[in-house]
Amino acid sequence: MHIMKKLFSDFEKNNIEYVHFKSNINLRDSFLGINDFDVLVDSEKTYDIERIIYMNDGKKYNPSIYGVYPGVDNWLFYDEESGIIHHLHLHYKLVTGKYLLKDYVLPWGK
Repeated sequence: MHIMKKLFSDFEKNNIEYVHFKSNINLRDSFLGINDFDVLVDSEKTYDIERIIYMNDGKKYNPSIYGVYPGVDNWLFYDEESGIIHHLHLHYKLVTGKYLLKDYVLPWGK
């Protein structure tokens, strides 16, 4: 099974609510490894979410200069079937702003 489909299936099996909320028109490209996934989750379930991610061999990668935003973690997943590395932006908050400068946290989340 595709590693990202397995991850999302495991979220569902463990009652982790999530929503892919950005660049939905490019979702096919995300599954092909061309684009990343932007997924919003409940920050109160961080422990359970990260446990599931680690069970799926996810690797946390937070860049040191560009692409670091409040409430957003970067995860990498290797799909053994395709040989593709997938990038997940895991959002615990909805942040927005200018290109490479996300400096506004929207008051919605749950």
